[in-house]
Amino acid sequence: MITAKPNEVIMPKGGLLPFIEEVKDRILGGVNSRLGEILNPEGNWFDFAPAPELQRNKYGDVYGCVSFSLDNILEILGLKQFNENTNRSDRFLVVGSGTIPGQGNSKKSVANWLIRNGYVTEDKYPYSEEMTIKEYYKKPMPDNLLKEGLVNKMKYDVTYEFLPDNSFKWISEGLKYSPLWVDVSPILLTTEGIL
Repeated sequence: MITAKPNEVIMPKGGLLPFIEEVKDRILGGVNSRLGEILNPEGNWFDFAPAPELQRNKYGDVYGCVSFSLDNILEILGLKQFNENTNRSDRFLVVGSGTIPGQGNSKKSVANWLIRNGYVTEDKYPYSEEMTIKEYYKKPMPDNLLKEGLVNKMKYDVTYEFLPDNSFKWISEGLKYSPLWVDVSPILLTTEGIL
């Protein structure tokens, strides 16, 4: 496994906007940890995965990978913990958290917005094949959706923690509690092949 420090990662234009964790951020198993019970001792979440959804259509990419991936985790946990098959509106999280069209967002911004504002389901704030990027990001978000998000927020205690490092040991440990939200560095191609 190849690992890199945040200052060593070369980011492509758009997508995930990296941030450096701070001491005040929670670390898995640390002093400020909010670890609950082990939900999946084997760490295999595949059986609970939601149906695939694209973050692009014929009009382009919405640069919502951070929001789409967080909603996937919460949909997986909803199915595993509560037997609830909920399709969350990725658009609600993308737009609400301030994702920048053509650029992206950080995991911290997306997670903190979700923790404060909750979620709505896909049928309430959909993303269709015929929606332009401008229509997707149209603001302001309707007040009734923001209110519904706050009501839904009360159903779950959403939080996040960091793994101390990206070693096999900590990835395996973290997967016992939840699917992991990981940063994936782009493949760097050179004349010699893949780095």
